[in-house]
Amino acid sequence: MSNLGKLEHKRNEGIVEQASMLLDVTQRLMLKAEEKNPSYLPMFRGNYSRTGIARTQPIKPHPNILYTFHELAGVYASPVLAEGKIYFGSDSHYFFCLDARNGSVIWQFKTGREIRSTAAVLDGLLWFGSFDHHVYCLNSSNGRLRWSFKTKDWVFSSPAVLNGTLYISGIDGNIYGLDAFSGKLRWKYETGGWVVASPAFTNGKLITGSRDGWIYALDIHTGSLIWKTRLDGAIHATAAICDGQIYVGTLGNTFYCLNGDIGNVIWQKALTSPIFSSAAVDATHVVFGSRAGILYSLYPSNGEILWQTQFERAIHSSPVICGENIYFGCDDGKFYGLQLSNGQRKWEYASRDVIRNSAWIEEGKIWFGGLKLYCLE
Repeated sequence: MSNLGKLEHKRNEGIVEQASMLLDVTQRLMLKAEEKNPSYLPMFRGNYSRTGIARTQPIKPHPNILYTFHELAGVYASPVLAEGKIYFGSDSHYFFCLDARNGSVIWQFKTGREIRSTAAVLDGLLWFGSFDHHVYCLNSSNGRLRWSFKTKDWVFSSPAVLNGTLYISGIDGNIYGLDAFSGKLRWKYETGGWVVASPAFTNGKLITGSRDGWIYALDIHTGSLIWKTRLDGAIHATAAICDGQIYVGTLGNTFYCLNGDIGNVIWQKALTSPIFSSAAVDATHVVFGSRAGILYSLYPSNGEILWQTQFERAIHSSPVICGENIYFGCDDGKFYGLQLSNGQRKWEYASRDVIRNSAWIEEGKIWFGGLKLYCLE
């Protein structure tokens, strides 16, 4: 290569490096802004911070059933709304797209096993995982397959798509970064146990827990480990991030708050039973359920209990904050609306189904799954 060619090559390398640095800074600023004022996006928990806050109009005091959709199998994946359509997977092995107004089927796509991964929908595409070991990308308007990626085991985790990369985890213990448009593997990181939790994001880092009892922070570009912290038990719940702090419970009966930058424990609260529920978090509340059937609200700053409300069965469902209320399902077959400030019950809807997913709330309606999909208004 001539000297001129070498100079041109170095100049191009410099441009690529500068562009990469600019992209990294842009992503970090976007994630910080997202933590301060979360969007409401069609993905599990509604945003990249996974805080479970519905930015939408309030639900009327005692909503009634608008419609149900039944396909002879449970709906444990959480539904999401995008462009007037409801998207969700089910234990029937099918992924469905319904008209949100009336529950009529627009299209359906069959996988090889149960679907308990909540879809992410963005720019005409959607992504989800299946127990058939695959991650799928479909056209959101017609359900046509764009690509699939095979892992080594079930995919329970729910994906997120950020600047062209799809992030998802598997029961095979791996955390994956895939090209969102082709499905090509960009990187993977192997943990020591199942990864059921879905990835959350803060300041250029992917945060997720594993059944090996560690919570991991990875570089979102390379998948390299930034830090990891050992907690007191396996981690099933998805972490929520607010103001740079990570909130997550364990199957060791403890709820934690960690520093998102370095992973040190800020506080921890010992409780009475395992925590499968992912927390809903805002500036004044950390709300989650436990296997003992208790819905807790903790102070974000110190973990002290603001209130707790007892129910008849376990709460695996991840609650959603909407305005002054908190909404969630319970293993007792009921869907509840509580006052966020004090935990008092405002209303309930009896479905007779075990309800373990996270509701989607928008346009004055609530969608959630049990043995079928429910829409309340």
